[in-house]
Amino acid sequence: MKACRVARGRIERAVDGRLAVEERFLLEEHLAACPRCAAEHARAAALAEALQRWPEPAGEEIDGERAVGAIRAAIAAREHAALRAARGRRRLALAGAAAGVAASAGIATILLRAGEPEVAAPAAPLEPAVAASPAPPPAVAVESDPDAPDPARLAAARNAVRASLAAAFAGFRDEADPRPPAARFDAATRELRRAHWPIPRLVEDLLADPDPALAAGAARYLGVRGDRASVLRLAAALPGAPAKAPLVRALGDRGPLAIGALGALLGDPAAGELAAAELARIGGPEAAAALEAEVRRQDSGSPRRAALLAHLAATGAASVESFLRLAAEDEEGAGALLDHLARAEGAAEELGRIAGSAGRRHPSSVLFAAVGRLQPSGALGWVEERTRESASRAAALECLAGWEGPEALEALLRIDARGAVPDAEIYATLDTLVERAPDRLAAFVEMQLARGDAAGAERLLHLLLVLENPWTGESLARIALADLLPAEDRQWAALAVGEVGRAADAERLAAGLPAIDRDERRLLAAGLISIHAHLGPAGAARALEGLEVPSPSRVLAALADASRRDARAGGLHRVARALDVAAGPRDTFSTRFVQ
Repeated sequence: MKACRVARGRIERAVDGRLAVEERFLLEEHLAACPRCAAEHARAAALAEALQRWPEPAGEEIDGERAVGAIRAAIAAREHAALRAARGRRRLALAGAAAGVAASAGIATILLRAGEPEVAAPAAPLEPAVAASPAPPPAVAVESDPDAPDPARLAAARNAVRASLAAAFAGFRDEADPRPPAARFDAATRELRRAHWPIPRLVEDLLADPDPALAAGAARYLGVRGDRASVLRLAAALPGAPAKAPLVRALGDRGPLAIGALGALLGDPAAGELAAAELARIGGPEAAAALEAEVRRQDSGSPRRAALLAHLAATGAASVESFLRLAAEDEEGAGALLDHLARAEGAAEELGRIAGSAGRRHPSSVLFAAVGRLQPSGALGWVEERTRESASRAAALECLAGWEGPEALEALLRIDARGAVPDAEIYATLDTLVERAPDRLAAFVEMQLARGDAAGAERLLHLLLVLENPWTGESLARIALADLLPAEDRQWAALAVGEVGRAADAERLAAGLPAIDRDERRLLAAGLISIHAHLGPAGAARALEGLEVPSPSRVLAALADASRRDARAGGLHRVARALDVAAGPRDTFSTRFVQ
């Protein structure tokens, strides 16, 4: 038959993946109606698969003709028995399906006939009529398309698909997950699928069904079970669809395959907002690029642009590159763009990666603004490196000064250690950091002391002594009471508490003095001087009680004298001597100064 010749010509291209979508549909319909061509298609597919898996011999041993012949013989031997068994199973399966589907009785009869080539409509009575007349009779003159399937069988299959889809998606809400009803539909049409009916193609025909619920069900089914061709059919159905939401959501269900179709809908007044939401749900760089392109087409400050930016941020880390490009193009609106970027999940980590690996492809001003807004720890190294360049040093230090976490203090210590930045700029940055978050400085100092970083603690102490910021008092008291640094450094820290600290810092010193070794007279004296400066004679007397000095009056007199004279070094010496004398010979204080 002509139809079989055409179909067999298409089989080779179908197996090789070179058959167009339209021809594939016709082939699938013919295979469903013609067991012989279906067997030929199965044989060709099996041969192609076997050839792909066949071990490749050495070049000099290749005998292609014999290898292909052996494969064909093996396939033919297995197929002879398999086809007979398949026919029997097919009869039983179709009979069972007839009890479960409303229109299945007629379908089972038609499909069983299709499975029996010998029962096909006889062609013999037509042959004499054709042969007896030199011209074809009127009935044959209008010959039907040989590729078209039997109309009755096709109508029965379409009715079964329609009924099964309506039952599976009954009561379905548009916002719900379409996978459960799709699974129910697949179960209901299992026998049709086994008979080689192209279910996705039949469902695509229902996209224009007059029943809105059925058309919506068809769209959502194709969204989770369709293929690339289904994306084209969904997009093609949109212009004339009375309800666009199911089609747009179905495209979103197709994921990255539908990004192009969804991007084309962004300018549609009826479907653009939903298409943007679906792109945000898909996510990834391609979806972000589609939203970015639509943002550029909107007027600055328009509600539509703001909505698109929100959807762009919803794509997560993929939106970072887009926001950086948009901010570089819109200097006035860069702040609002970075506000949207800050709300994107995973944006900080991605920004840190961009700044650390290839930050120079974006303008420095935009990157500094973004890094300062999101403060990713992965970008600190990039900020430090930019302090080496005079052109970007001010922006880098300003970015660092606004940092929230303790990492900025560590970075500043490293920058100071390199010596590439003038001291005045280091002090100004540290002063801003301390003013913005005093508690952060104390916590950082405690961390430095706990991990035994003597070099870092000493460098920080020297910066704090020069800074003379009142918020540094707590940190100075912590350094003075810890035994990590040499005693001389600690006594300078204790004296600085009296000069720049607060009463609470002096109380901290008073509570910690008893733990200091009594031989550290000058350190004890420095602490007492700062306590006297903030808490007066009464506070100093309480501190002396904690030190168990038998005769504290001499020490208190030395403290008062040191305060009046305002001579830190001399006052320190006098208070230290007074501590020795006041302690007496029974105390643990050394008397070497007195001698």
